[in-house]
Amino acid sequence: MVKLQRSILVGVLLAGACSEAEYGISDKPEAVGDTALPPVEETTPETTPPVDTAVPEAVGAPDIVVDPVSINFGAVPMDEVREAIFTISNVGDGPLMLGEPTLDVGHDAFTLDAPSLVTLDPGMSVDAFVEYLPVTGADVGLVLVPSDDPDTPVVEVDLRGALEEPEIPTAVCSVSPTAVEAIHETATWLGTGSSDPDGRPLTYAWRLVSVPPGALPSMPAGAPTDPNRPGFRPDLVGLYTAELVVTNDLGVSSEPCETTLEAIPAADLWVEMFWEHSGDDMDLHMVRGGGSLESGQDCYYANCRSGLSWGPGGPAGDPTLDIDDIGGRGPENINIEVPEDLTYQVIVHDYPGSRHTGGNDVTVRVYLGGVLEWEDTRTISGEDTYTGFAEIDWSTRTVTSL
Repeated sequence: MVKLQRSILVGVLLAGACSEAEYGISDKPEAVGDTALPPVEETTPETTPPVDTAVPEAVGAPDIVVDPVSINFGAVPMDEVREAIFTISNVGDGPLMLGEPTLDVGHDAFTLDAPSLVTLDPGMSVDAFVEYLPVTGADVGLVLVPSDDPDTPVVEVDLRGALEEPEIPTAVCSVSPTAVEAIHETATWLGTGSSDPDGRPLTYAWRLVSVPPGALPSMPAGAPTDPNRPGFRPDLVGLYTAELVVTNDLGVSSEPCETTLEAIPAADLWVEMFWEHSGDDMDLHMVRGGGSLESGQDCYYANCRSGLSWGPGGPAGDPTLDIDDIGGRGPENINIEVPEDLTYQVIVHDYPGSRHTGGNDVTVRVYLGGVLEWEDTRTISGEDTYTGFAEIDWSTRTVTSL
């Protein structure tokens, strides 16, 4: 019963109706027989540790910016190098890891000097350098800039450049004298008036671009730095055109310059011959009056290369064989400075010492008083044959075919 009464009292007390003193409750247990009630123990409630509600700080992302993304070097003179700079920046909130920038080109016009495999903290920048040396008229390329930017893993930088058209040298050419006697005289091709706009040193390239049909002259040799070519000897009557091109030490060449030399007959009666195929020996004969072949009245290779005494007019009336060609294609010629008033026969001998299989076209020209009076081409076949071409009547200044 006591236990029940205490329980009821405790419940009342907990309900706040009254205190133990009011109800005469003592901390000492009442004795019930030999058993004492244990004292009521007070307990302290457990405490819960405080909860950390702070949000952890977020790590930002990188953001690459390359400026500029297009570089135009413009027109650059030959052998000149130009440099340009582009900047790589991190404008993001987190560190940016750069890869290795590379060039994507098919030539050697561009070279790249750029940092690689570096980390850029937010707000940091680095510079990269590109050099350009012109290769062609229009050079293009790309720089590829890789990074760990999640939005732009590779940035492209466009490269462009061009070779500046240089100011070219000027070739100035002439020939002196402008007219010479064929075989007997020489001329000089002149290039001394040529120039370079920047005063750079020049080399001179001469060549023959046109000669009379049948002519086989050669341009005199000379040092590349020598502007002139003296000693040119034309071997047939007609026009000879030479071309000069000058080039400076950068390899820039001029437009060609052309100049023309006239070769004229050296005597009043001038006969020349050439043929198509080499390896055949065609011999030119001129027979005086009604003389015989290969006699004192026939000017040919055996007796006339130093002249042949023919008549009362003295040396001026004597014939001369200026050229005797054996294995080539000619030319050969016979001339008389002051012919006699009689006839001369022009005959061609296919000498058997040099042989050509098949026909060979032979051309003979006859000049009277410096004017081409007669020309013909005939096919000669068979060795050791004599072919009459023309008869010249000096008294009437006429030529007749034979």
